[in-house]
Amino acid sequence: QQLWGVWRAPQNPARVWILCPPFAEEEKSAHRTLAEICERLALRGEASLHFALRGTGDSSGEFSQATLNDWCDDIRAACREAKA
Repeated sequence: QQLWGVWRAPQNPARVWILCPPFAEEEKSAHRTLAEICERLALRGEASLHFALRGTGDSSGEFSQATLNDWCDDIRAACREAKA
């Protein structure tokens, strides 16, 4: 599955944050706030990966077919990507 994500990182970040938004109407409401959090983290010298779980947002897949295990796998994939 292809996951949508935005990586923001200054050189030599002090810390890395993984932000996974809620879904449905709550995702639309939270998007700007999460983007602003990521911008502020970058100003503090910290990196962030803001991504959407499969079947939500701009990530591939169907929401109706996604399982909790799939989403846990997505979070682990986001952590691996951030480490890389």
